[in-house]
Amino acid sequence: MRPPSTLQWAKELAELKPKDRTQPAGVPGVNMALNRARLARFLAEFAADSDVRDLLLLDLLGVAIDAPMSSTGTVEGIPPLAERPFRLWEYAWLYKGLKLDTGGLDVLDLGGPASHLVILAALAGNRVVSVDINPAIVSAARSCSAGLNLKSLSPRLGDMRELSGFRPESFDIIVCCSVLEHLTAEDQKRSLRRMARLLRPGGRIGLTFDYGHPAPGANQYLPPPHEPPQNAAEVSARYAQADLSILGNAMSDEPLPGSLFHDAVVKYTMGSLFLGKPPLPDIELPRPQIAKASPLSSLAADSLPYQLHKYCAGLATKLRESAEIEASLRSDLVTMRRIAEDRLEALNRATAEIGRIRPGRTATPPL
Repeated sequence: MRPPSTLQWAKELAELKPKDRTQPAGVPGVNMALNRARLARFLAEFAADSDVRDLLLLDLLGVAIDAPMSSTGTVEGIPPLAERPFRLWEYAWLYKGLKLDTGGLDVLDLGGPASHLVILAALAGNRVVSVDINPAIVSAARSCSAGLNLKSLSPRLGDMRELSGFRPESFDIIVCCSVLEHLTAEDQKRSLRRMARLLRPGGRIGLTFDYGHPAPGANQYLPPPHEPPQNAAEVSARYAQADLSILGNAMSDEPLPGSLFHDAVVKYTMGSLFLGKPPLPDIELPRPQIAKASPLSSLAADSLPYQLHKYCAGLATKLRESAEIEASLRSDLVTMRRIAEDRLEALNRATAEIGRIRPGRTATPPL
């Protein structure tokens, strides 16, 4: 069956509804707030992009070789990335904005050692150190590194609020994807000052973060309060610490509650911010690259994001249906067993009564 047009499936993946027509779809620059209209535009424009293809194919490769890659900070059992188009935007936006495809860079990742972004950066020839406070994710990253024979990825257990184990000016690039919001506002500022100390002159930092309302729930390794920035002015004041300066456009987007997820509880959106250390490097708005050489590109179909999304959504539905069927069968089995026991008890009582009424006749022994 031929897939729908790019625009149609991009809207489907972004869950763009007619009521969203007032959302801004234009991209102000590298620093922005994501919404459904912008996500649909990204998916349509970057559908055949080489880096997007590599991220998606890496997801499937991880399943094939049982490498526990994660786009949520937890170890998962099914290909998760194609079901999370917002995460695909984050990874591609950071990968391209930081020019990780060039290779040969010393990269520090904070909070995503088993993520597709970190693994792709290592595969591109960068020397990547990734720090996470969760031992399970660090272990998962080591499994991924072993499964892919990645000598250039070094997952380490640690706390991004305390990075004294690294020498000053050790890294060309620092990346932090959807982690900062799990810290208090003061801890976020402290972490940015730690990053500034570790960044080399002319280096770049790429951040994505929850923007607006805090996410529901709690991280067992980072207990609440979780304090994402609430407005554009707060983003700039909180993250442009020490001698760091914002690269590209000034952050001007305000968070619009409910503009990214259709969920009564999850009201936050997501933001991106790029920072640099003098002498300030240039930064370019990410553009799709279709013909770029890649060891994975030749395996991709034109509608890969759509096809993988439908596959993963179908697989998740089947797993949920199987669980529901199993639960229903277990319930039916309990009911049938109870009915059988009741009938057996009634039969035993009837048999005993027959023996009492007709003592001269031999009654069938009770069961």
